[in-house]
This record gives sequence, structure tokens and C-alpha cells, in this order.
Amino acid sequence: MPQAMRAKLQLRTAGQCQRRVTIVTMQYACAAITALYIAIATTQGLALWRTPSYRIAPWLATLGVLAILGNAAALWWQVATPAGPALGSIAALSLFLCASCAVALAYSRLRPSVDRLLLVLYPLAALALALMAAVPSEQPPYAWPGGLPLHITLSALAFALLGIASLQLLCLRHLEGRLKQHRLGGLLPYLPPLQSQREIADQALILGTGLLLAALLSGALFLPQGLVADGHLAWKSLCSVIALTLYGTLLLLRRHHHIGRLSDALMISGFSCLLVGYFGSRLGISL
Repeated sequence: MPQAMRAKLQLRTAGQCQRRVTIVTMQYACAAITALYIAIATTQGLALWRTPSYRIAPWLATLGVLAILGNAAALWWQVATPAGPALGSIAALSLFLCASCAVALAYSRLRPSVDRLLLVLYPLAALALALMAAVPSEQPPYAWPGGLPLHITLSALAFALLGIASLQLLCLRHLEGRLKQHRLGGLLPYLPPLQSQREIADQALILGTGLLLAALLSGALFLPQGLVADGHLAWKSLCSVIALTLYGTLLLLRRHHHIGRLSDALMISGFSCLLVGYFGSRLGISL
């Protein structure tokens, strides 16, 4: 074998070994972050079970910040490539759940009752991170336009806030149903008061709708037309516009005090449109 060919083969083998070591190291890091998420949720859940009025301790919140930062670092390693970002459906799901955890944890400093949502968000974020580490993404990289980081950030924050609003709505309806049936057991002692849940849901809905509008505007203004015309992004944009219309209608009805089952249907339908738009068109490709 010629000397030049042998040297080229050795370089290729060394590169493959280095890449394999990097992937294994990243999988171990994701496993550690996943375990941290689960440990935090378990510790918080046990403390809440013993004391229904429990508020998340500062040291537990600090561990939550570390888990979220580790999740963000793992996402950056997965998505950022020399040829551009490669944001597949599983990575996007992990991104949005990581953003949801960050928003809920930050919001819990102002509204302590929001920390109950972390019992749901932390395990979901752990599951998405484990899937991202276990399932290789087939998403090809694409060029990084100047406005893409802003668009992704606004989209993730909008998804996080609207997801929190939807979770609060489900908790609120569960609480109202238990009260109407005069059944005061179950999860009732561990849920925040009705008024607090209504205020959290309304605030998250208003902020999330505003950020969703800003995300759509940033996509229309900054992303290249060739990227916007991509079939997946066109489908995402259509679903986002439908969701924005539903949320706008919901806010208008609430302003005129027309609330009830229609309000619930608009909220759930809007978030369902976001789920289908963000993940429905690419989930099969990623898997």
C-alpha cells in the first residue's frame, strides 16, 4: 500500500474513532442530565407529598438551573454543525421543553405555585433529551440566516408560555370539577388556589400569544424566501397562523367575558395546532 494512501487511511480511522468517542461522551452526559431531571422531580414530588404547601427550595432550584443549562449545551452540540444548524423534530422537542422548564422555573420565583408544573415538565424534558441522545437525527444542516436565532428563540418561548397556559387550564378544570362534586381528596390539596391558576393561565396566554406573533413576524422579515418556501416550514407557518388566530379569538372573547367551554376548546385547539405544526411534519423523518 502506498505511503500516502496509508496515511490517508490512518487519518480517516482516527477521525472516526474521535467522532465515536465524542458521541459516546455526549450520550453519557445526556444520561447524567436526564438522571438529574428525574432526581429533582422526585425530590420535589416527595417534599410536596409530605407538605402540600411546599415551595421549591433554593438548592433544588439551583440544581434545576444546572440541568437546564446542561440540556441547552447538549442541544447546541447536537444542532450546531460546521455546515449550519440541523434542528430535527426530536431536538426541537427537547429545545421547547427545555425552554418550558426555564420559563416555569423563572416564573416560579414570582409565582411560587408555578413550581407544581415542573413536576410534569422535568420528566418530559428528560424523556426528550434521552430520545435525542438515543435516536440519531437524519435532519440535514441548512444555512444559518441572520434572523434564525431570534426566530427560534421567540418560537421556543412562545411554545413554552402557551404550553404552561394549557397545563394550567387542565389543572384549573380538574380543580373546578372536584369542587363541584365536593370531592376534596386526590390532587386537590396539592394544587394552587383557583384564582391563582386563572391569573397564571391568563398571563401566560397573553405573553405567549404576543411572542407567537413576534416569531411569525421575525420569520417573515428575516428568513430567506427559499427557506420559508420549504415544505416543512410552510406547514409550520400555516399551523402557527391558525394557532395565532385561535388564541387571538380567545383573548377577544375573554375581554368581552364570553368564556366557558368554547374558551377551553380554543386553548386546546391552538396548542394542538402548534404541536402538529412544529413536530407533525418531521417526526416520521427524524424517526
